[in-house]
Amino acid sequence: MRAVLGAGAVDDRVSLGDVIAKGISEALSTTVVGIGIAIPTLIAHGLLTKKVEKLASDMELLISGLLTKCYNQKGRRGSFEFPSEVQA
Repeated sequence: MRAVLGAGAVDDRVSLGDVIAKGISEALSTTVVGIGIAIPTLIAHGLLTKKVEKLASDMELLISGLLTKCYNQKGRRGSFEFPSEVQA
């Protein structure tokens, strides 16, 4: 829009088509840069989301196992053992 509005103030040697072409070129350049940033960001987001979901799933399994062991050992004091997944 700036290119069309400012076209009356440009030198006579520059045509309106040249001004519009420069504006289109600038818009395409910024689009390419935006896509170049967006695609790697989207890929990283997908990978990190999968990793967080895997960690959450692993934590659920560990907690479930721990609670099961605690429930099963509830009557026997002092004989509690951590599940093998919890021991490092």
